[in-house]
Amino acid sequence: MRTITIAAVAALALAGVAQAQTEPSGTPPVQSPVASPDIVPAASEITAIHVVELDDLPDEARARVNQHVATRTANEVQQLQQAIEAVPTVRSAVEAQGFSARDVVMAEMSDEGELTVVTRRIG
Repeated sequence: MRTITIAAVAALALAGVAQAQTEPSGTPPVQSPVASPDIVPAASEITAIHVVELDDLPDEARARVNQHVATRTANEVQQLQQAIEAVPTVRSAVEAQGFSARDVVMAEMSDEGELTVVTRRIG
């Protein structure tokens, strides 16, 4: 499983990912998002997008995401949010769940092309 940050999402956008499927929010198939920002997937197509709120994750997964988020710089957070904005299908999936790119704290792509976007309501 590969974790992607904004740079990876932006790479997907530049690679011409035009026809991604969006699925309703729910329990994503990814069991626990783990941070490995240096691993960038090859230009592959997003097959599904799952938007999940941080508070809805199991305790262990939430702790891992929080640990990852705590180690990122403001610039990395901004890059992630810009990447979400740059990919219309991802931005639309996030907005359909009542969030904005500012609420995105992490994005992770499985080997099968399923993108899980973890959000936390700012406010």
